[in-house]
Amino acid sequence: MKKLVICILCSCIFFVSCKNNATAEKFYLSAVDSYAEHDFENALVFLKQAKKQDSSLYQVQYLEGKILFFQNKYEDAAKIFEKLVKKYPQYTDSRLFLIRCNIFLGNLSEAEKKLNQELSFNSTDWRIFYLYSMLYGKQNQLDKQLMMLNRTELAIKDTKKVYDNLAFLWDELGVRDKAVNYKVKSNILIKED
Repeated sequence: MKKLVICILCSCIFFVSCKNNATAEKFYLSAVDSYAEHDFENALVFLKQAKKQDSSLYQVQYLEGKILFFQNKYEDAAKIFEKLVKKYPQYTDSRLFLIRCNIFLGNLSEAEKKLNQELSFNSTDWRIFYLYSMLYGKQNQLDKQLMMLNRTELAIKDTKKVYDNLAFLWDELGVRDKAVNYKVKSNILIKED
């Protein structure tokens, strides 16, 4: 009988936990919609409700950090990204936003240290080169800023090749709308001469 009571109790806890997680995800998705429309205040309200339901969703914390960053609340955003990086060190986007925060806060040596670490194992992500260009711009090192912007452009050209290949393949498969969509994306990245 004791085992049955424990089993029922565990099942109830699991059911409530799943329900809270689903509710939290609904609030999170509403926050994403508000964020997409640049309604940051409303997005923050939804994120707060999502955290009440399930405080472990890292996506909620990440979006909150981004919103705070875009509201020029760099210190608050940095605190969130620091926690995320500590808990999820593999989460590249949080690491890059933390670097961005450091640049905007004037913590340039910390930003450069973190960028050097990023580049040591992630040398093809254009965002890293762009962050370097921001860093060098803050340091008035225009030659290095230009060099990093050129590296950013080269990385983006690789992305253009991917879009061109996707456009070609979708066209070959007869899915014209997808082919056109990828060609448009490709042309937006870099105008062909």
